[in-house]
Amino acid sequence: AERSKRRDVWFQASNGMIDPLIAKNTLNMAAIRFPLWDWLKLAPPKDSVYGKAILEHSKSDQFNPVYWGRPFHSKFKEWSKDKKSPHEIL
Repeated sequence: AERSKRRDVWFQASNGMIDPLIAKNTLNMAAIRFPLWDWLKLAPPKDSVYGKAILEHSKSDQFNPVYWGRPFHSKFKEWSKDKKSPHEIL
């Protein structure tokens, strides 16, 4: 539900329905969580418009990988390097 809400906010802002600053924050939160979603095989397809927007934002200068003062994005990417996704274990 959280991912759907973020995608909906991004879609509305992309189409001029709401303030684009809200979408920027939404994209940032999605980009922070993208490594986790990708590892769990829950990420939006990387070739979808939303998936591309997240990946582009994560590579931009506007991306802030710190969440509530914690570097979740970089820490999770480092932690998950040698870990199998739950989908790969079964």
